[in-house]
Amino acid sequence: MALNITGSGSTQALHAEAKYVADKETVVWGIHAGKTGAADDLFLKKNYVALGWSKMGDLSKLKADREAFKAKVVECWPDWKDGRIRNSAGQLFRFVYEMKAADYILYPSKQDREVHIGRIEGPYKYDSNLEPGYPNLRPVKWLRSFRAPSSHRERFIRLDQHYRYFR
Repeated sequence: MALNITGSGSTQALHAEAKYVADKETVVWGIHAGKTGAADDLFLKKNYVALGWSKMGDLSKLKADREAFKAKVVECWPDWKDGRIRNSAGQLFRFVYEMKAADYILYPSKQDREVHIGRIEGPYKYDSNLEPGYPNLRPVKWLRSFRAPSSHRERFIRLDQHYRYFR
């Protein structure tokens, strides 16, 4: 599997979006650990990937459709514009209901400047005590990591970049 990264635009500090590789069977997700990499220890030492969004509460309690997620985002942030609401709700919905065990995850760490490749090991869970600020969790097994070539490093690391495609 060759990896091709492009990006533009800005989204919430922590996000995930599914992209399919050439065989259409393997799903690869990209995720960040906050603006400064604050969740790096949770990711790499406690073996979870996580989303913040504490104000949303336990996302598994929401009906498994995007409209329910949009409604909850609006409830929590009523002044947000429609595009931001849709984008945020979609990210949260995918993390809870589309991400599956055995999917792959790419995490470009701001702390060690490496790209970590892992595999999702289980279902979504909510735990507000494990790491304050990052209660929405997925267990992950880290398989390997690599330092991106310097010509591509900033594409992996910059927070205002997001993954366009993997192939």
